[in-house]
Amino acid sequence: MKLSYNKISIKLLYIIVIISGAIISCELNNKKEHFGGIFLNMPPDGIINCAPWPGNIADLSKDQIEQTIEAYINSYANTNVKAILFNVNYQRVCYDSKVWDTYWDVPNPDSISGWQAAFWQLNKKGVDVFDLAIQDCREKQIAPWLSFRMNDHHYFNEPGKVNTFLLGNEEFRPKSFFNYDKPEIRNHFLDLINESLDRYDVDGIELDLLRTPGHYGSVEAMNIFMNDLRILVDQKETEKKHDIKIAVRVPSLPEDAIKW
Repeated sequence: MKLSYNKISIKLLYIIVIISGAIISCELNNKKEHFGGIFLNMPPDGIINCAPWPGNIADLSKDQIEQTIEAYINSYANTNVKAILFNVNYQRVCYDSKVWDTYWDVPNPDSISGWQAAFWQLNKKGVDVFDLAIQDCREKQIAPWLSFRMNDHHYFNEPGKVNTFLLGNEEFRPKSFFNYDKPEIRNHFLDLINESLDRYDVDGIELDLLRTPGHYGSVEAMNIFMNDLRILVDQKETEKKHDIKIAVRVPSLPEDAIKW
C-alpha cells in the first residue's frame, strides 16, 4: 500500500512539474513577445557614417536628406530589431539644445570637422535627424527610444568637444568624469533628459552607464538621481499620454564586467 501511494505521489509530482513548466513557458513566451527582439543602440556618428548618403551632406536638399534617413531606418524594418535607441549626446549634444553645449557652440562652427560637422550642416538646413528617424521608426513599426551617455569620456582634451559645464567646474569632476555626488551634475543630466523628452515623442529612454562605468559617485547619489528621473518620466508620461520606459545599459553578465 505504501508503494502504491509513493507511485501515485510520483505521478502527481510529474503532473505538477509538467503543468508548472507549461505555465512558466507561457509566461516566458508572453514576456518574449513583449520584450523580445533586438534593442539597437544607435550613436550619432553611426547615423552619419552608416546612412546611405548620396553625396556630401552640405550639398543635399532636405528631400534628399529625408529620403536617406528613411532608407536607413527601412533597412532595419522586418528584421529582429524591435527598437532603435538614438543616442543624442557624448559630452555635448547633437541637436539644437538650450540646456547643453552643442558641437557647433564654438567661435567658428564652420571649422568643425568629422561627424560633428555633419550635424552642424544639418542644423543649418533646419533638419533634425533624430526627429526624422523617430517618425520613420513609427511608420516601420520600430519602437523609437532615446539613449543618453551618462558619463562619456571622449574628447576631454578638445575644447570644441568637451562639456564646458564640466570643464569650468573642477569640483564637479574627478579627472574628466561627471561626479554624480554633486546635485549640480545630476540636475545637468535631468535637464538634458527633460528637454529631449519635450522635443521627441519616444517609447523609452536608455541610460548608457557603459559610458563610462566606475565613475558615478556613491550608490546613494545614484539612487537620488534615479528617483528624480522616475518622477520626471512619470510627468512626461502624463503629458504624452503613453508609457515611457526606462532602461539602463550595463554589462550583460557579471563575468563580462570582470573581463573588461
